[in-house]
Amino acid sequence: MNDPSKHTSIAKLGPDALKSTFDIESVRNRLHKRGEMKLADLLLDQTFVAGIGNKYKSEILFLRKLYPFRFANNLSPLEEQKLIQEIPSVLKMGYMNAGRTRPKKQGDESNKWEFRHWVFRRAGRPCWVCGTKIAIDRQLSSRVTYWCPKCQTAKKKSIQ
Repeated sequence: MNDPSKHTSIAKLGPDALKSTFDIESVRNRLHKRGEMKLADLLLDQTFVAGIGNKYKSEILFLRKLYPFRFANNLSPLEEQKLIQEIPSVLKMGYMNAGRTRPKKQGDESNKWEFRHWVFRRAGRPCWVCGTKIAIDRQLSSRVTYWCPKCQTAKKKSIQ
């Protein structure tokens, strides 16, 4: 087989969020098929959308103010739309800024790790928005998850 895109494992990948032809409707359909998944796990599922890693999972959910352990089928249509639109935005920002997902403040802000992201690897540090300590969990989803307990409150049909 000469065409790598025809290989079984590659053919199963979800849409590439960095492509100019990112199909929001296709992603919405994929989300509906995985409604019983927690958002933290859904975003890591490469058959949902290809290229979302652990860092981007936590950052996307923070920016949409979505509780990571909420089930996908519990999103309102507006929340779905905004989540799906946020995916390419955050991935493009990271791609264009050497992985940085939080805009650099004007002035002397350092480029150190703890300033580069909203929540990722910032457990115990204050949220940039509300000051609440960023939480970390290693049990409720398949990978470690970071979130702000105040900005990303738990809603019905979620765990915890």
